[in-house]
Amino acid sequence: MSQHESRRAGESSSCSCSVFDGGESGAAVVTLVIAHPDDECMFFSPALEALRRSGVRTTVCCLSNGDAYGLGRVREKELQRSCETYGMARADVEVVEDKRLRDGMDEEWDPAVVVTHVERHCASVGTTHLLGFDEGGISGHPNHVACAQALVRLRSSSRPVWVQRTFGGPSQYLGALQLLLWHAFGRRKNGVVACTLATLVPALRAMRRHGSQLVWYRYLHLLLSRYVYINLLKKL
Repeated sequence: MSQHESRRAGESSSCSCSVFDGGESGAAVVTLVIAHPDDECMFFSPALEALRRSGVRTTVCCLSNGDAYGLGRVREKELQRSCETYGMARADVEVVEDKRLRDGMDEEWDPAVVVTHVERHCASVGTTHLLGFDEGGISGHPNHVACAQALVRLRSSSRPVWVQRTFGGPSQYLGALQLLLWHAFGRRKNGVVACTLATLVPALRAMRRHGSQLVWYRYLHLLLSRYVYINLLKKL
């Protein structure tokens, strides 16, 4: 992507990043908690792009390397390259190695184990805010849900937790149309922070770093998923 394209994509983003104020601790450090490589760009691109544009340091704690099909090491590197497109340093992207946290729809994770790893990550980078899935896990994936359950346990007055709201039914597949609906009817919802993107370019740019995952339905997701264009965040 050219610098001009990157600048145009950035100028179309919007988010109230003031909710990620570092307060007395100084500059904010936002840690995104995800279950698998590519969760960051499939579900959190608007928020990550807004944080990048606002100059907020962002880190990632990924609880597995997505090794369900034996591509874990490849996917670890892909995650680092993807996160670089959102302005993150490779050192700020952690992929947890724990046999109790295996990738898979049939794998049930203990939220307490997730909590242990996230707390360790937060201590190492100085996290001031956490960001991740709500109780619905966006797609309902049990690994996502375990991350959400861990975030509930991790919330505190000194380290706020913000989660992406899960939407079911047709509204999750309205793509950019969801932006128009939000601007027309949803802007005054109390307690909700909206991060919006009028383009799929940032998500596409990041997703292209996940070469092992680029099958046809990933492109369909980029076109139709609301989470590529808008993140509605609520505070736990």
